Amino acid sequence: MTDFTIFFRSSLFAFRLHFFSVFLLIVIANSAFAQNYLWPTNASNFLTSSFCEYRPGHYHSAIDIKTWNKEGFPIYAIENGSIYKIRVSPFGYGKVIYLKLKDGNFAVYAHLQKFNKSFEKTIRQKQLANQKYRLNWYPKNMSVKKGDIIGYTGSTGIGVPHLHFEIRNSKEQPLNPLAFYPQVKDGIRPRLQKIALIPHGANSFVNKSYLPQVFDLTYIKDGVYVIKDPIKAHGSFGMAIKGYDQADGVHNKFAFYQTILELTGEEVFQITYDKMDFASTGYIDTEIYYPLRHKSNEVFHKLYVEPFNILPFYKTPEESSDIIHIKDAPISFTIIVKDFHGNTSKVVGEIQPEENDQIKVKQKFVKNDWVYLKFNLESFNFLSFSSSSNLLDWKQVNYFEILDRKSENPGHSLFTKIKISDSTAKYLRIKAKSFNETDIYNIINISEIDSLVKPAIILSDKKMVIETSHIGEGFKIFINDSIEVLSHIQDMNGKSQVAIPINRFQYPDFKFGFEISDSIKWISPIDMRLFYPDSGTTNYFSDSSVVIQSGYHSFYDTTLIQVRRTEIDSLELGIPYLNSVYEILPDDIALLKGVSIFLLNDSLVNSENWGVYKLNSRDKVSFISSNYDSLQSKFKFKTKSLGKYFLAQDTMPPVLEIKNPVENKTYKSNLIIKFCTYDDHSGIENEENIKITIDSLFVLPEWDPEENTVSAQKHNKFLTLEH
Repeated sequence: MTDFTIFFRSSLFAFRLHFFSVFLLIVIANSAFAQNYLWPTNASNFLTSSFCEYRPGHYHSAIDIKTWNKEGFPIYAIENGSIYKIRVSPFGYGKVIYLKLKDGNFAVYAHLQKFNKSFEKTIRQKQLANQKYRLNWYPKNMSVKKGDIIGYTGSTGIGVPHLHFEIRNSKEQPLNPLAFYPQVKDGIRPRLQKIALIPHGANSFVNKSYLPQVFDLTYIKDGVYVIKDPIKAHGSFGMAIKGYDQADGVHNKFAFYQTILELTGEEVFQITYDKMDFASTGYIDTEIYYPLRHKSNEVFHKLYVEPFNILPFYKTPEESSDIIHIKDAPISFTIIVKDFHGNTSKVVGEIQPEENDQIKVKQKFVKNDWVYLKFNLESFNFLSFSSSSNLLDWKQVNYFEILDRKSENPGHSLFTKIKISDSTAKYLRIKAKSFNETDIYNIINISEIDSLVKPAIILSDKKMVIETSHIGEGFKIFINDSIEVLSHIQDMNGKSQVAIPINRFQYPDFKFGFEISDSIKWISPIDMRLFYPDSGTTNYFSDSSVVIQSGYHSFYDTTLIQVRRTEIDSLELGIPYLNSVYEILPDDIALLKGVSIFLLNDSLVNSENWGVYKLNSRDKVSFISSNYDSLQSKFKFKTKSLGKYFLAQDTMPPVLEIKNPVENKTYKSNLIIKFCTYDDHSGIENEENIKITIDSLFVLPEWDPEENTVSAQKHNKFLTLEH
């Protein structure tokens, strides 16, 4: 009978608190030159992922080769060379080989199940000598020949079984591997799904909204897509596109190779993925429109370059603008998308100008079955009303009266009385036709005229948007002692919006509210501060319960941050928490180098087992590694994403379920130890928190954090019978 002991610790249960640092890398692209390289494995010639696909915080620097969800296929040296590095880790690439080729390039093979026998033996000796699973080994003079088996495919690190394969140049910049391997077949055009139009600045809007608008694409034929819904815009905006590529024989979705934007027949934007550079990978979130990715997990690739975007994939013609400016004339556009093999799809469309000339409602109230409206309207030759209970099915109003009509410059002021016969109606639509046959309209919520709905405050693209169904003419904004009347627009769903550029918020404290018709409808202090990308800033929120500290390039751009304090039932969180949940907004922006956040502990006598946690949009709680400052009674952590944070206590040890050895069973040799372990609260953190001994002697644990399993094998012979 063999007895054994396993010791392991969770991050907080072992009282280990560390600074949380995230260092991201950047990837860039250029052209590659084909060599006569051997295909790296006999698993297949099919891909599961392509070069420069989006990954959270970085580009995919390789192609992933399909292994049909199996492990153990041999991997080959693609050319004569020498082993440059072998690395082992439970995370990331897992077990990985870096092979330096005779031409100066590098080949990288990741997520391996194991290395060849010679490498495996040496690596295990080094691990046991260091009593650590992680390993960075730089062999000297370890040459291999083209076709030699150097390891076997697996699933170590992140992901299901596959082979992550890179080719890097002599500067270790990843190149597009498809430039070297014509055997990967692809005769399928890229598939395009949606485009987004993103207003820039507080005076620009798309389809009557200051917020980004998304349009579905409809396939016509021969790779051509169109937008069925009309697009009307005013001011300046950028475009973004969502879609994917596919290849023969697989259903996996791949990244585009090249995207081009043409305005009125002239190319104004081009991005091509041939080469990348690890020095600037973190800027990937400037290439996609990050708020939509955060909101709906949809990746839209921008067709414009932000001033702070340093990625060198772009080949935009000089003296051209990829930001679209529309005033009086329509603008035609074409988006051309290609894969590496030249298969092409395109979107063709037109954007119509739209001035802010809609119907402006000044007063509204309901009495019995009548709705009374006072509104402004420019010259018209047709006026009608219709009602709806759901904004989809509209019924024509049969009777209305114009009680008063006055000429104004421009247009007219009308006071009307409208009979609503449908008792279920919640919305009223005013529609007019101008003398040039242009339709103008407004939608109001008649079910909430007499009640007040607190406006939604949305921080979006360097502006604050206030959205409510109760904004009318004479809308006034309070910013401390400053009171001003701001214009608003009515969106397609009957909500009104006011946009304020963030450069208006230059105060250390904000007192904010609004007023309609000389009556204050809602007023509340709002905890907001400005942060700048080119300087460090320390700001205090919520009576100093939250401190946010930024450094040089913590943010990509000037950012307005708001902190809201909320209470949540601890049963909902599934963990005892202290005081409040702090919501740090906007939570849909990407940060470059991240910020340090301090959460005040003003009621804990003992910080033992307490730490910082984050609540995501799906109400999932995750532990954030932090450090406790006992002198200031604050927990400090660093993050590159904002959201809901709180302090909570981990009172539960990790779960342990032993799979092998089996109780009361005798083992003569080759004892395999295997167990499942996980910790729902603060997590295991790293393999150094797992310790296995037999007869007080170290046994090397191999931890798979994705599967929550640990395996180990004793390599020495037993000298006695009981252990």
